[in-house]
Amino acid sequence: MKTMSWLLAILLVLVLAGCTVNVIEPLTNSYKGKSPQEIASDKSYILDGAPPQVKEGVELKSDLLDLIRRGYEYVGSANFLGSKLSSGSLQKFGALYHAGYVVNYVEYMGSVSNTIPGPSSTGSSSYRAGSAVGYGLMQSLVFAARGTHTKYYSNVVGLFVKRKQGRMGFYISDVQNQAGVKQRGAWVDIVQYNSIASTSGLKEGDVILRVDETNLYDADHLTDIVSELSLGVHNLSVHRDGSVIVIPVKLD
Repeated sequence: MKTMSWLLAILLVLVLAGCTVNVIEPLTNSYKGKSPQEIASDKSYILDGAPPQVKEGVELKSDLLDLIRRGYEYVGSANFLGSKLSSGSLQKFGALYHAGYVVNYVEYMGSVSNTIPGPSSTGSSSYRAGSAVGYGLMQSLVFAARGTHTKYYSNVVGLFVKRKQGRMGFYISDVQNQAGVKQRGAWVDIVQYNSIASTSGLKEGDVILRVDETNLYDADHLTDIVSELSLGVHNLSVHRDGSVIVIPVKLD
């Protein structure tokens, strides 16, 4: 029986040494969003084949705004309950979907004891002694390999792909008053970093009222106008902090 206990102990060592958690399959199974084929075929995305950047999420809204300002677009997400995911696992998962950025929101869920069931109290004295020795050795090996407790985490993984910048580099929406009635102009929601809008001095929260001599109806009207603007300098009349200012924008 002692021999059997030692064999079990050796087997446990081999199992613990070779045991790795494959998190890629659970992540792909729980993924919801654009498929790799959809992303690869979309000509508006920039896919350079480089490994995605990985970061631990802090606050969803601020993280999302920062990535949009950098030119990234959210394409999908997955979740995994278990160990805290490594940067390597996150990079491997993100690469499957051509992601340029992977953000993981981690929440500690708790832990469980790694104590294995005790040996049987039946059998001869020599059997019980062998079982006790084997149990003690195996428990020591478990603690050495896994620690006294296994921690569990909730991982919510978001994928972002780099998108080609629009002509002006901003995101706009319609203007509404407090009663929800649509007003003339276009509200600047987001200004991307290093864009024409940014370098020209446009700010988030500005309301664009006019382009050169054309008064705007709404955000769609501005989008149509911008797409047809010729190269050179154009003047945007902008409402900011209670005043209307003129911002020259140069299109190269």
